[in-house]
Amino acid sequence: MGIFLLYWPLARVRALALGVILLANYFFYAKWDLRYLALIPAASTCDFLLGWGLQTFKTSWVRRVLVTTSIVMNIGILATLRYLPATTVALPLTLSFYVFQALTYTIDIYRGDAKGTKSYLAHLAAVSFFPTTLAGPITRVSSLIDQFEKRKPLDPAGHYLIKHTAQIVPARVEEVEYRVNVNTLHAESVRSLSMNEVGVVHLATARPIFFDPYRENRGAGAFILIDRQTNATAAAGMIISATEAGTESAAERLARLVRASVRRRGAGRARLGAGGGGHEEHGRHDARRRAADGARGASAAP
Repeated sequence: MGIFLLYWPLARVRALALGVILLANYFFYAKWDLRYLALIPAASTCDFLLGWGLQTFKTSWVRRVLVTTSIVMNIGILATLRYLPATTVALPLTLSFYVFQALTYTIDIYRGDAKGTKSYLAHLAAVSFFPTTLAGPITRVSSLIDQFEKRKPLDPAGHYLIKHTAQIVPARVEEVEYRVNVNTLHAESVRSLSMNEVGVVHLATARPIFFDPYRENRGAGAFILIDRQTNATAAAGMIISATEAGTESAAERLARLVRASVRRRGAGRARLGAGGGGHEEHGRHDARRRAADGARGASAAP
């Protein structure tokens, strides 16, 4: 409770918030043995540098040496404290969780399953995060770092994937129409949406998607946006309506859909509600289910 009360006022200042988390982590390890205050930071620093090397070097044998070094170092810590009779440092179960959690960082980077961080403070806070090392389960460091990192805004310069029903389609933000001021409910003109902000945006998809407005069908009217670079959730949304201009006969629409399906050309256009960094959107009414050349939506923070 004390950590929460200390963290909450500082949450908007990322460095201070991470400092509080790191202080809480090391205080927890110090309760077992003060020598962990030297061991854990040293091992974490080595893994951070090895992760940096894995991101920098592309030669396969160099990368194998780096990841092997990380494995040997971390397993060696366990073996030394467990089997050397001269060792007097306590070996709680927590250290085992720390070692295997730390290994997820370098192994994930080596396998290409995650990207490393440039933030030394975020890495130290994530790799030693005491709620997960206390009694498990072992958590990937990359998933913790993603929560600690500064979120990128949702803007037209980003590259995204839209996950809608059972399909994942490349998409881009064409325009942020407006942001909703949650205090006054007034629309404000902005170029991007930051964390926990609410707004209406236009999206373009690489191919048409079939959807229902969220009010009619929650399953077919909801979506999430995924950052293509980090695989992190960039936004969540609810479709309002299509924005396709003009009229189109059933035959013309069918021909267009066949061409899109066979040739995979012509990005579908959507006008969707989207909030930056994990925001949810609420939909309006569109009478027909259709292949989305466009959809319209308004967002609300979770």
